[in-house]
Amino acid sequence: MNTETCEDVVEGSNKHEPNSSIPLSAMRVSALNRSCGVALDPQVVATLATDIEANGLINPITLLPAVNGSEATYVIVAGAHRHAALVRLRTTTGWLAADEYRLLNPDTTPEQVLAISMAENTRRTASSAYGESLYIARLLEHTELTKDEVGKAFGRVRHWVTAAQRLVERWSELPESWRTDLSTVPGTEGEHSVIISFTHFAEVARHLPSSPLTARDVRYMEKCRDKRYSARILGNTMARHFKFFNDGDEPQSSVPDLNQAPSAVVEELEYTTILEALNTALRHSAPDFKLTGIIEKAITRVNKLKVGSDLHKREQLGEAL
Repeated sequence: MNTETCEDVVEGSNKHEPNSSIPLSAMRVSALNRSCGVALDPQVVATLATDIEANGLINPITLLPAVNGSEATYVIVAGAHRHAALVRLRTTTGWLAADEYRLLNPDTTPEQVLAISMAENTRRTASSAYGESLYIARLLEHTELTKDEVGKAFGRVRHWVTAAQRLVERWSELPESWRTDLSTVPGTEGEHSVIISFTHFAEVARHLPSSPLTARDVRYMEKCRDKRYSARILGNTMARHFKFFNDGDEPQSSVPDLNQAPSAVVEELEYTTILEALNTALRHSAPDFKLTGIIEKAITRVNKLKVGSDLHKREQLGEAL
């Protein structure tokens, strides 16, 4: 399986002669091209080779002149699969004719190169969430583009770019079912039902602990997937889980004795203490979805009550618990 060698965009000119042919061997895929450093689809290359042999190269390859030491090279901004197909076909000649390429101005900025590459590649061919994240991570690693600049090119906010980075960094830790969902290319699902989207992961990424995910974390993430939560609910649920298991257990003295009558519990605890205790209980209930819902409703009701010296209000608060 062919993997294209990458070439950073280098300032300068290789003194290209206008309307001249270019050797295919003098071309390298730009680091800004999505095909850089990844295995090209052999089926796409074969199909293109057959079409080019029959009809010629219909869409020219977009190149940028660059300087690689003393050797003239050309950076492929768009057309990596077409280049591979031509290499397969032209084993003897190995040249690209003047009407088969489009040469950009040497002063083209990286931002402009990225925009051109995306217009011809990313927006034409579908990609999985993980595939697109690999592209984002590579752009940030091999170019001087900032997160804001990359986000602007994709029409996304900075958090989206950060989430893409984290997806690549934490990929091996994620549950297998999550990796399957996130690596599925739209339109190729078949019988597989994609549940976890990039939007889901982006919400969870906000709360991922700095330490590696544990087996317990992975099991819980699998369970959450089975529940088919919306992205926001999944993010909030995982946030509570990570906070509880990374912060450790709270001292038991802060949790009220729920075996007592509700009114007795209320009389012993101040309003703020009750809320603190309920929130502690909420963290302890993270693995139990039903109990979590009950405690959340109790917190909502408690917040609506203004606790004072009035015994009736204290009894109402007791009922809320």
